[in-house]
Amino acid sequence: MLAPLMRVAGVNLTYLRTIKGQTGQAIIQVDEQGENAIIIYHGANASVSREHIDDVLKHFEAGDILLLQNEISNISYLIEQASGKGMRIILNPSPFEEWMQHIDLKALYCVIVNETEAGGMTGTGQAHDFLEMVKNRYPSLNVILTLGKQGCICWWDGRLYRQQAFETEIVDTTGAGDTFTGYFIAGLYRGDDITVILKEASVAAAIAISKEGAASSIPEYEDVKKTLENNR
Repeated sequence: MLAPLMRVAGVNLTYLRTIKGQTGQAIIQVDEQGENAIIIYHGANASVSREHIDDVLKHFEAGDILLLQNEISNISYLIEQASGKGMRIILNPSPFEEWMQHIDLKALYCVIVNETEAGGMTGTGQAHDFLEMVKNRYPSLNVILTLGKQGCICWWDGRLYRQQAFETEIVDTTGAGDTFTGYFIAGLYRGDDITVILKEASVAAAIAISKEGAASSIPEYEDVKKTLENNR
C-alpha cells in the first residue's frame, strides 16, 4: 500500500524487501482535541535480519545519515554496525520501550524525542532530565526535544536553541513527529543552518496537524516556504 505512495514521492525503494506474511499495521485513534493513540502490529517490520542489515550497509559509508525508529527488529545491531562505519545515526525512539534505555548513546549523532520518549529514556518520566543527562554525560550528542505547543529545545554542537511552535488549528496530531523529523533531516542533508532547520521543521509539523491523516498530511516543501513567508 505504501510503495506506490513512496514512488510518487521519489523514494528510492532499492533496499525494500517483500517477504511472506502480514505487513505492519497501525490502528490510530484520534480524540476530539486531535490527540492520538496508536496501537502497532509490527508484522514484516519485525523481520529485518542481521543479514539484511549487513547487505544494505555495504552500500553506505562514513558521513551518510541513518534514521532509526523503534519499528523494526535488530536496532541495537544496526546501531553497532552503522557506528562502526562512521555513519551519522539519528534515533527517534518511537514507540518507546524500556529496553531503549540501554542503547549506546555514544554511538549516536543525534536523538529526536518528545516529552514521553525523553522521560522514558532516563527512567524518571521527566523530559528535561534527558536533556541534562546528555549535556553532562554525552556533550557531543545532539538532542532535539519536542514539546508540543511549547515548541522544541535543541542541544546542537554544544549550544542550546529554542524554537517556538507555530499556532494552527489542531485537527489530527498523527504524524506530526514524523513530519518534524523528516524535515529536520532534509535540512541537515542540505547543510542548512540549525535555526533555519528548526523553523522549517516546526512549520511543517504545524501544517501536518491542521489536516487529517498521517502520510497524507505531510506538506510539500513549497507549502512550508510559503507559510514562513506569510508569517514574517
